[in-house]
Amino acid sequence: MMTTKECIKYDMIVDLGIATANELNLARNLVNGTWEYVLDSVVYARTGYRTLEQYLECECEDYEDDIEPFGGIFGNVLEELYALSIR
Repeated sequence: MMTTKECIKYDMIVDLGIATANELNLARNLVNGTWEYVLDSVVYARTGYRTLEQYLECECEDYEDDIEPFGGIFGNVLEELYALSIR
């Protein structure tokens, strides 16, 4: 079972086009580890960044200050993920 943070990361990886839901589920079945480890591994394999948070910081301008380009519900999810990542 995934934590709230893992669910948010999962959805964002799919929404950002880093991997599909099927690819993430397959990776989970192939890799012996937690969801967080699997999600970070997929992000690294696809982008070269160690975590989704690192990807967002490097690829999304003004990640910490301005999430407006994402807009609407996606912006709220990004904001929540950022809040969870700094805890």
